[in-house]
Amino acid sequence: MMEKIDPLRTTLATVLQPALAQLSLSLSLAEIAARLDLPPDSKLGHYAFPCFRFAAQLRQAPAQIAASLAQHFVSAKLPWLHKTEVKGGFLNFFIDPTHLAALTLPQILRGDYFAGTKVAAVQTIMIEFSQPNTHKIFHVGHTRNVCLGDALARILRYLGHRVITANYIGDEGAHIAKCLWQLDRSGETAPAQHRSEWLGRHYVLATQQLRQDDVAQRQQLSHILQQMETRQGKFYQLWQETRQYCLADFEAIYQWLGTEFDVCYYESEVTPQAKAILQKYIDNGTFTLSAGAYGAELGELGFFMVLKSDGNTLYATKDLALAYRKFQQYPLDRSLYVVGAEQAHYFRQLFATLELMGFGGQDKNTHLSYGLVRLKEGKMSSRRGNIVPFSMLREQLSRALAPYLDKYSWDAELTAQTLQRLACGTIKYGMLQSDPQKEIIFDLPAWLRFDGNTGLYLMYACARINSIIAQATISASCEHLHLLGEEDERDLIYQLYRFHSALQLAATSLKPSVLTTYLYTLAKTFSKYYSEHSVLQASSQQLSAARLALVSCCARVLTKGLELLGIEPPVKM
Repeated sequence: MMEKIDPLRTTLATVLQPALAQLSLSLSLAEIAARLDLPPDSKLGHYAFPCFRFAAQLRQAPAQIAASLAQHFVSAKLPWLHKTEVKGGFLNFFIDPTHLAALTLPQILRGDYFAGTKVAAVQTIMIEFSQPNTHKIFHVGHTRNVCLGDALARILRYLGHRVITANYIGDEGAHIAKCLWQLDRSGETAPAQHRSEWLGRHYVLATQQLRQDDVAQRQQLSHILQQMETRQGKFYQLWQETRQYCLADFEAIYQWLGTEFDVCYYESEVTPQAKAILQKYIDNGTFTLSAGAYGAELGELGFFMVLKSDGNTLYATKDLALAYRKFQQYPLDRSLYVVGAEQAHYFRQLFATLELMGFGGQDKNTHLSYGLVRLKEGKMSSRRGNIVPFSMLREQLSRALAPYLDKYSWDAELTAQTLQRLACGTIKYGMLQSDPQKEIIFDLPAWLRFDGNTGLYLMYACARINSIIAQATISASCEHLHLLGEEDERDLIYQLYRFHSALQLAATSLKPSVLTTYLYTLAKTFSKYYSEHSVLQASSQQLSAARLALVSCCARVLTKGLELLGIEPPVKM
């Protein structure tokens, strides 16, 4: 449904298709539309069609091919096409700015621009993200996962897909037994706040004190695990109590971040079903016996073990059982897992196994891998305890941002709300503005700058525009958009038109960073424009009304874009 995302691109592709056919080049409309580039500078055109790849086949210079294609646009007589230009093997297209303004600005002001489904094929997509382990500290590194999953869910929903957000919480396993072992030895009473972090510190202490060669310690851990598995005994009771501490803290974190889940799965609930589900596939021959263990032969991916020789389950056993449950519970077209890049090979094996089980492979299951968040000193590790707990992150953000708000005479409620939005926006944008594949060096001072590519810069741009609108004594009007003839105004209009194209690319590439780059470019373009042109003191009231319409559209697109990143800019700042 490219015509809803980018109608001008669709029309250009429609004219190019028969023109290419006359040169004996057969391309679909989708292929042509995909090859229409967006030049880095609008001075080079608003769209560019490269002709280099056809040169060898046609035995013509790319510039000659571009010139042949350009002739078809003379006869097409598109009223909004200002001109075409052949340059260096590219056919460049320049859109009439008045038409672009009339096509875009009224829709944004009415709200039509943001309404309705924008994709041709609506899919039901489950996004599984966050997946924290109880009894470990929820730290700044975990925040990147939450921000990525939440932003993708918002973007895909906005485009029209049916999205189910899922969390899979690791609430059983050896790490919990270690934590309970240390907790029992310490005899400490739980604090009133941040209880999951308190438990996480006990886990760190346990890893420091437990020795692999200590038979008595291994027996004690085995005893704890047995009580958890049989659901009886004092350690089972302690697990239930401390598990609830963690779940309550997780919920408070998600609430502060503004993240919601439609469904929450727990490892402890999946485990009892896992063996029964796998037995079905053992019986039908999907999983075979090798060296006493059951698994799937995956060719070059190797043997994927799903049941150990002693009959015990693995992490993979539970993941397969969870996938079975997902596809039985929902009519999923796609299942997306937001998990760190270090699990890439595991997910290739998992998806190949799911394909054998009849739940689709790479076509239905996607691993969104992302780079780790590192400290300047190196990799974070819950086991070693060299992490920044989420509660510490919130405190650091509040301490850094609170002095900025001291200059305002606001009531306590507005001050607290603004502080929370600034802090939340700062961390979310910092986690999202880099390509997911790249590692992030956690650098809070850099993220707290009000200039440069930061969340604070974008939130300030929104507040700045809203302040202009609040001071206006006239209303925004699209009646005289032809007066918007300045080059900076044309650049702003073009950037506004590109919003949906940026969103589509962010969705197809699974990279919210595409949206952050777009929003930063839009904010910079606005800032440059406003520094050189007056909105409220323009040369005529008609021009002021048109400029007010332009900057109002900027505010709405910036606000909507930030909203799709999970960021709610303050009303004023």
